[in-house]
Order: sequence, then C-alpha cells, then structure tokens
Amino acid sequence: MKRTLSCITPLIAALFVVCICSTSIHAAKYVIGYSAPGLIDQFQLDIVEGMREIAKSNDADLIVIDSRNDVAKQIGDIEDLIARKVNLIVVCPNDEHGIVPAVERANRLNVPVITVDRSAAGGIVVSHCGLDNYALGFKAAEFICERIGGKGQVAMVSGTAGMSVVAKDEAGFRDGLKKYPGVQLVATRNADWDKAKAMSVTEDILTRYPDIKGFFAHNDTMIVGVVEALKARKLTGKVVTIGIGGYDDGREAISAGYLTASIGLSAVEGGKATMKLALDVLSGKAVPKSSPWPVTLVTLAGEDSLSLLNLN
Repeated sequence: MKRTLSCITPLIAALFVVCICSTSIHAAKYVIGYSAPGLIDQFQLDIVEGMREIAKSNDADLIVIDSRNDVAKQIGDIEDLIARKVNLIVVCPNDEHGIVPAVERANRLNVPVITVDRSAAGGIVVSHCGLDNYALGFKAAEFICERIGGKGQVAMVSGTAGMSVVAKDEAGFRDGLKKYPGVQLVATRNADWDKAKAMSVTEDILTRYPDIKGFFAHNDTMIVGVVEALKARKLTGKVVTIGIGGYDDGREAISAGYLTASIGLSAVEGGKATMKLALDVLSGKAVPKSSPWPVTLVTLAGEDSLSLLNLN
C-alpha cells in the first residue's frame, strides 16, 4: 500500500538503504532480507524502522533492498537475497502476480517467505502481515454514511488502478454502502496516491455532482487534495471527508477543521509485528497465515481504537 506522507529525494533514499545494508552480518543469529517496493514515502520508511528495531534487539541482521517500484528489479533483488543466503525473505510486492516467480524460486530453495502490506498471488507464503484493506474501506463507508444521516451522494478517490490494495479498498467501501440504501456512490476516480491529481478529480466530481455529501480517499495525501478542492468552493464543513493513514498531513487537516477523519495506521508497529513474525518462523514457532495491523479512528475529538471485525 502507498500511504504517503512526504517524499524524500532519491539520494536520501539511497543513503538510507546503504546504511541498512552495510550492517555486518557475520555474527548475527539470523539474516533477514526485505524487498521493499519503493522507499520514497513515510509509510515504507516506517515499516523498515519498525523491522530494524526488533531485529537489532533480537540478534538479527536486516538487509533492505529498494526495488524502486520496478517489478523486474524486485524479482532480481530477491534472487540477490537468496544468493546472499538470507534465512528468510520479507517482501512487499510491487505487483501481486508479478512477484510469484520470485516467491516460487525461494520456495524451491527452502527460503521461507513472508509478505507485508501487499500479498502475493501465488507461491508458498508462510504468513502475511498487513492491513485488512477491505475492512478499511468498509469502515470508511460506515463512517461517512452515519455522519450524513444515511442519505445523499458520495464519491471515492482511489489509488493506482490495478493494485490489489486499491481493489480491496474499493470493494470494502462499496459493500459498506450497501447497508445504507439511501446513499449513492456517484463517482470513483483514480488519483494515483497524488494530492494534485486528487484535487483535480475532486473538482471534476463537484462540477458534475454539486450536492455531494461525502468523500473517501485511499490515503491522507489524496484526501488533503480533496479538502483543498472543497475549500476552494467554500464547502469546508459541509461535506464529510475521510482518508487512510493518520499521518501528519491528515492530522494537521483534521486539527485545522478541514478534514473530518482519518483511519490511523502505524507502519512502525506493522514493521515490528512483521519482524517478530519472521523471528517466530525462524525459531520454529507456529504462526498464523495472516496477522492484521491495529488501526485507529482519528477525528477532531481525538483518537480511538477501531475494530475491523463483524463487518457483515
């Protein structure tokens, strides 16, 4: 998932990876490789931070390779991790289908694989640690519908078309709306996780549907673009808005009264949970096939735990 707070330069990203990968591996009990989709946003950097913290305190070394959002490079990166004889590979796939040959290669060589945030469509994956994106979309629908009194038009601003996390966010939101027959989803637009694109598509939606009552966007960066478009039309406070992330840009918009809510994620905690899962696998413990991350609902009133259970 690309839940973006802010971008960093390629140079900083490269130095970040070099610092991680230069850690000595000769004395560690375990060597774990992480194939990242792209270390260009806070969400991915936070995952690595959490993983490193747990690895450091458990006599494990972490090798991180940035695939730079390139499927072919990610496959090659995993081949490189296998050649470096890591004990386990964690991967956040750029493409759930494209990563399958690399997972199967690791399987043949008896290198266990864990996925984080995004799943793989095939191969043997010991466990997946990440967000239940379907549930996030479902809860966003419930939040908006309750706030608008179960009646009115709503719209969704999605991430990049074709990504599994986007499909799950969308499916959850659509299914959540089914509980409220008085609410109509009148528009869904892709904005590729980008604030400017989100602002542009929102302007188009508002032109076609001036009476819209609610917007859901798949990350806080895009929902901030949505609220910018609403501000320009003097609709602040008149339209319910919710994003996903709970990072600084979303929290600042909530504090300023522009954004209604955000579903808060902690990628650092997710990274910690992923590394603990990897260590459990390597120590021979039984692990679940899926381990969801905890989430919260962030509003002007504060932050509360959000249950993703009992959706039907």
